[in-house]
Amino acid sequence: MTSSTATSYGTWCTRVNGLSTSPDADVVDYVGTGSPDWVRRVQDSGALARMKADYRDAINAALPPDIALCGDTFIGPAEPEPDAFDGYPTVDGFLDFAAMVQEIDLDAIVDRHDPDA
Repeated sequence: MTSSTATSYGTWCTRVNGLSTSPDADVVDYVGTGSPDWVRRVQDSGALARMKADYRDAINAALPPDIALCGDTFIGPAEPEPDAFDGYPTVDGFLDFAAMVQEIDLDAIVDRHDPDA
């Protein structure tokens, strides 16, 4: 990073999922498709919090160095090195965050923390 100044690259809603407020909401929506009894076990066991944390970790691992999902906002250098994002997908010259995170297997994350497994 050439500068210690950070800037917003957009929010989860504007850059990944326009129908969602956050990755946490996406996990809740995904889990919510299960039976009500299973959803209650997920919540009561603490598995939901672990699922959300693992999903966020996977998202951050998919991002370029020096960029992170902080809360629901992507934060990164205001003046990145010219080649800082080489190899990462772009759309119209901007990083394509949706493409970066589309391969994350939320099903596998949920399965890993399933209280019934």
